[in-house]
Amino acid sequence: MKVNMRKTSDNTLRLECVANEKEVGHVLDMASWAFAEANGVQPQPGKTVGQCCQEQLGIKNLDSLVEKDAVELLPPFALDEKEIIPAWPPKPIIDGALKRGDSFRFVINVTTKPEYELTSYNPITIDVPPFRFDDSVVEAQLNQMVQGFPQFETVDPKPLEMGDNCLIALKCFEDGEELKNLTTESRSYKLGVGYMPPSFDEGLLGMQPGDEKEFTFKAPGVDAEGKPTENDVQAQVRIIEIQKPVAPEPNDEWVSMNFPMYSSLQALKDDMTLTMSMQARREYDQQVEGMAIAEAAKRFTGKISDEMYERTREAIIQNLQQEVAQQGMSWEQFMQQNGGEQQMGMMLMLQTREMLVQGFTLDAIYRHEKLKIGDNDLLKACNTMNPGADPRQTLARFKDGGRMFALRETAQRMKAAQWLVSTGTINPLGDPTAAVVSPTAQEVADALKESDISLH
Repeated sequence: MKVNMRKTSDNTLRLECVANEKEVGHVLDMASWAFAEANGVQPQPGKTVGQCCQEQLGIKNLDSLVEKDAVELLPPFALDEKEIIPAWPPKPIIDGALKRGDSFRFVINVTTKPEYELTSYNPITIDVPPFRFDDSVVEAQLNQMVQGFPQFETVDPKPLEMGDNCLIALKCFEDGEELKNLTTESRSYKLGVGYMPPSFDEGLLGMQPGDEKEFTFKAPGVDAEGKPTENDVQAQVRIIEIQKPVAPEPNDEWVSMNFPMYSSLQALKDDMTLTMSMQARREYDQQVEGMAIAEAAKRFTGKISDEMYERTREAIIQNLQQEVAQQGMSWEQFMQQNGGEQQMGMMLMLQTREMLVQGFTLDAIYRHEKLKIGDNDLLKACNTMNPGADPRQTLARFKDGGRMFALRETAQRMKAAQWLVSTGTINPLGDPTAAVVSPTAQEVADALKESDISLH
């Protein structure tokens, strides 16, 4: 991307940008796939996203439909080109249409992130609770796992009701063809929990051990055009017995049956202890780091602009609304559960100020101490932002989306936070002269890496 940059005021830059044909096609593809995913379009081998949307949704010109979203994806690439971290995401100014196969001109006015100073950069001192790991959580987790692998005992015959467990023999057919994945001579089954469609459970109601029955139930499927539909499935069912689930006693035999990768119950417990203690240590380290940042933030000086507050608050609300929607709750319900609109407003105001002050504090430390980040720091930031994913894949997505500036900012602030903890004095509560000597997660892993325990 070609970017011409000029300064228009102390904290504002004007970027005149030209995206080439390849970059235009890239953002149109990004916007198209985001649209397809949001609308449940299934990818098809050898077909473009446009072809999939046309076949499954009847959309003939997908590019025109997602053009506005695609344009919004361009500014980050311009920021990356000049390695600019903005105070907030800029909006593109355009004059013309975004068309595949053509270059595209746009302008962005960027408010740069302000720089602040601290009253002191001396090492901080904080009192923290000492790290402890309670082994009882391992037993509690093991007991929960056992509940997920129940054994079944036969109980007295009775007509089946919703919620009952039973042992069934089952054959299913669709258009005369047997469905092998649903056929079984003996399988434990519980009515009313969604293992099978509701109409299947309704067909079992009232049946008793020894009863045989044929009936048709509705099963979800897709038609020739890939649209969701319901298919008629013929079932042949025999009830063998009524059952009740019983939690088994965890022992070596139970482990061998359900977790064959472990040699014994003790090996499973050792692995659980290691995994859970490492997780507890990570959470503890994050707590200590948060306390160190909060202490350093007391040294923050300067005035944050009203616009910065408002833009940051809007971003927090937008992210929060997305999380609430994913939980199946309305925004109004969420506000009600959190004390109402006034209480929520106060909470968001405090959260916004804390977020801004702590972020600018870390920026000041990174700049003042002349810290540097490398590839490993970027990967650590990826791991923190998306813990369950391969950090290299997360890094590739940041590059692909033109959002490396955001990743660099996160990595720089993480580096500054690590500097705070490593140079500070961390005292356990109750004994200000003692140092925290609990092993780190890495030390725990190193101590056990010669064993046969599986690390997760």
